[in-house]
Amino acid sequence: MNRLYKAYHFLKTYCPFWVVGILLCSTVAAQNLVPNPSFENFNNANWKFLDSSQTVFNGITDWFDPTPYGINEVTSYIIEAQRGNLNVIRPYHGNANGLIGLVYESSLGPLYYKGFLQCKLNDSLRAGCTYRFTMYVLPSAIYYTIPPPPQDSLSPSRHFHSTRNFGAYFSKERIFDNVSPLGFSFDTANIVPQVSLPNAFITDTTNYTRVTGTFVATGGEQYLTLGSFEPIATTQVYRFRYGLTYNVLNALEGSVICRFHVDSLNLHRLSPSDTLLTSSSDTALCPGDSLTLFTHARQANNFIWDDGSTDSLRTITAPGTYWVNAYYNCGDVLSDTIVVSPLQVLPAIAVHDTTMCEGEVVNYSMPANGVSYTLNGSLVGNVFSVSTAGQYLLTASNICQSQDFTFKLNYKPVDALPNISIPDTALCSGEEMAVKLPENFSYILNGKPLSGFTLLLTEQNDYVLEADNSCETRSYAFTISDDGCQMKLYIPNAFTPNGDGLNDCFEIYITEYEYFQVMVFNRWGQQVFKSTDPAHCWDGTFNGKPVVGNHTYIVKTNDGSQQLKEYGVVTVLR
Repeated sequence: MNRLYKAYHFLKTYCPFWVVGILLCSTVAAQNLVPNPSFENFNNANWKFLDSSQTVFNGITDWFDPTPYGINEVTSYIIEAQRGNLNVIRPYHGNANGLIGLVYESSLGPLYYKGFLQCKLNDSLRAGCTYRFTMYVLPSAIYYTIPPPPQDSLSPSRHFHSTRNFGAYFSKERIFDNVSPLGFSFDTANIVPQVSLPNAFITDTTNYTRVTGTFVATGGEQYLTLGSFEPIATTQVYRFRYGLTYNVLNALEGSVICRFHVDSLNLHRLSPSDTLLTSSSDTALCPGDSLTLFTHARQANNFIWDDGSTDSLRTITAPGTYWVNAYYNCGDVLSDTIVVSPLQVLPAIAVHDTTMCEGEVVNYSMPANGVSYTLNGSLVGNVFSVSTAGQYLLTASNICQSQDFTFKLNYKPVDALPNISIPDTALCSGEEMAVKLPENFSYILNGKPLSGFTLLLTEQNDYVLEADNSCETRSYAFTISDDGCQMKLYIPNAFTPNGDGLNDCFEIYITEYEYFQVMVFNRWGQQVFKSTDPAHCWDGTFNGKPVVGNHTYIVKTNDGSQQLKEYGVVTVLR
């Protein structure tokens, strides 16, 4: 068995699927320049040994191997099913991932083999543009053979390691190693990946590690190659089983296997951040003033104002909308707009001297519109109140100007309200009462103003009189009634005309009448007495002779509004 055959036999036996595996399906953004970035476009073909100088993977689209004698396989579930170990070779997302690494076998000469993945980008890179490349990496600590090895000192993680400086290299031309089938000129080509693993070892074999970096393209790069470009002589490895770190050429055992699952590759151009361009904030300009605007464009090639000037400062004398553009590599342009609003002069403001009552509050309302106010040096709003007499200074200000206004508040000279006493009074029809009121005050009677200072009352009512000295009011209540103004009639039913001075006459008592008549009749219907004067009473005689017994009377009255006729019997007792 020659050296080449021994190496091929070793790789086929112990790591036949380390070049490419399949695991993740991720959504690729439109700007992603990596084709088939999650190795999801494949045809489920089994692994196949290829020795073409243009090696391509028969199971995966868009990806190929830049080395001869590439050994590659595809779908992870096929590989796992072959070995009886399902769900071990797992992608970051989806159903597929890429698998790359290196093998060093000291017993074969020594012999080492590196695996690479390569693709042609969806578009070539532009000179001076900044790009970000991101991939997810998971070091493998388990390998499988057919059949699985026994669980002895040769455990599944026996020979597995992690290495540093595995990375992504972007080139104008496709790099391809055809020096020898198992020795690689990449080791001496001084290839430096634009993005690589951190200098520390990735030792997390459970979770994918995000590896990302940015770089500035020289222009024309159209190929991506993933792999380890560090010379084997300086390659350091970390052994998972024992946690040891050493140079790969100083392997503790006959073989070293470093294998990485890669998935979810993304390459996109970075646009400059908006924070790279800073300019003056929106502001305002007073009439007749000038204003200096500024801009600062970091990392820009140049910038231009709307008037074509390229200085960082620009002086303006009029309100308006101004803009500045900053120009960056790759044709990116950042723009900033500055709005300069016009400021107006102070609005018309008027305050006047005022008289006020003690305890009164005088309210003022001034125009707002960006105007601030101070009253006697203290900040007030555009609406404020004053409750004390005195001299005041109102200052109105906006960004453009300031103006002072003075005014006085004086207390009104007023007389003390009078003490008015109007007693409750009875007025009959046709009667009136006049009350003289103190002057220097205004009066309101039951809600109606009085025109003079004489209160003339002619109607019965409940009254409220209000006196006002222009600062305060006082109320006085009284009532005008008709008590004693109604007609009253009293007729006795007996009398004793015996000359003792008590009840000697048939006397009728009546008040508030316009007409009165009384007639008295004996039992035979003879009229024995008649009078229209209530003061003229019947003495109990008829034709000069005393009478006794019951007599009938008729009383007729009229109070001006109604007539009344009363019938009754009066008894003469002796």
